[in-house]
Parts: sequence; structure tokens; C-alpha cells
Amino acid sequence: MIPEFKSQPIQTKSTDTKTIAKEIGAALQSAAQTGFSFYRPIANQILSDRISSPREIEYILDHMLDYCYDVEMLLMYKQICRYLIHKHPDLAYNAVMNYKDVWDDNRGDSD
Repeated sequence: MIPEFKSQPIQTKSTDTKTIAKEIGAALQSAAQTGFSFYRPIANQILSDRISSPREIEYILDHMLDYCYDVEMLLMYKQICRYLIHKHPDLAYNAVMNYKDVWDDNRGDSD
């Protein structure tokens, strides 16, 4: 089974809002870079059929989704989804719908 990647909590001693926002932004960027480095070899295994179990791929995509705020991670997620369209169309469809549920801002919410 693929190990789960865990990011570290953000720690700050500042009380200045701008400083805290910058620290959060830097921490998110760092987490995205670490996540990309962690998932790139795993994505390559999926794309080369070394990981082919739909259940395992679904698990991986579910965890990658947490980092899809980052452009590089999103492109990798899309690359896997496109690859899966012919092999596991239901899995590809579900991955796209999961992405939309989490990240699509145009859902018609009336907040």
C-alpha cells in the first residue's frame, strides 16, 4: 500500500495579520512542493501500469486532491485522470467529480 503523506502544522509567534498570512502562504507552497515530490514517483507508477489496482489508484487520487490548489499537482492529477479514461472510465469520472466537489468555486452556491 502507498504510504500517506502528512504535512506539518503551521507554527508562528507573530500577531501581525500580514506576517501570519505570508507565513501561511509560504507553508502552503512548501506543503505543495513536498506533496508534488512525494506523489510524482507514485503518479509515474500509475502511468506506467506498475500501480493498476482501481482501489489503490482511487486512494492515491483522493490524497492527491488535498494538494490540487497547486498548479503542478493539479496538472499531475489531470494527467492521471486522462490516462484512466480508457482503462477505468468510472474511476476517472469519479476523480473529476471529486475534484469539482472540493475545488470548483462555480457550484452555484448562493452564500
